[in-house]
Amino acid sequence: MRPLLRTPAPWLFAAALAVVVAVGVALRVPYLAAYPNPSGDEGNWLWAAHDLALGRPHALLPDGRFVPLTFARAIALVFRLAGDGIAQARALPVALSLVALVACPLALRAAGLSRAALALACVLAWHPWCVAWSRTVCVPYGPVLALSLTGVTLLFALSVSPRAFTPRALFSWGLAWQL
Repeated sequence: MRPLLRTPAPWLFAAALAVVVAVGVALRVPYLAAYPNPSGDEGNWLWAAHDLALGRPHALLPDGRFVPLTFARAIALVFRLAGDGIAQARALPVALSLVALVACPLALRAAGLSRAALALACVLAWHPWCVAWSRTVCVPYGPVLALSLTGVTLLFALSVSPRAFTPRALFSWGLAWQL
């Protein structure tokens, strides 16, 4: 008797993941600057990034100073490399969510959890924080979800792997812990 839930063949997993990633790209990449909204949180992050890209010091408003400027510094780097603009700023959350969309399923597949990998890929491909927030406003919510989920997924995949304590895996543990 065949088991009800079998692990899909490698080619089938790769094809399914490619389709999910293609849908994720199609939902995120076109028309990034179609809805400019330089007010509220997006305005604060873009203004901070613009100042930092020009080498000017920047401090957030008093009610937002509890937030580190890491996201603004990342956008400032994008501005230096690709120029100022809303599309360039929104490309950063899109890129980070697409990295998670590929890295998380591959980590779970390496741990032998192919079906869970594809399910997680589908969640990340259509998750509103990763799609809608990156399409309409440049805020760190999508990247935080993507990076934290990537770190947790890598830690989980490493912990269930039989090669969990090799030097290469220990380096990956450290990297995953930082995410």
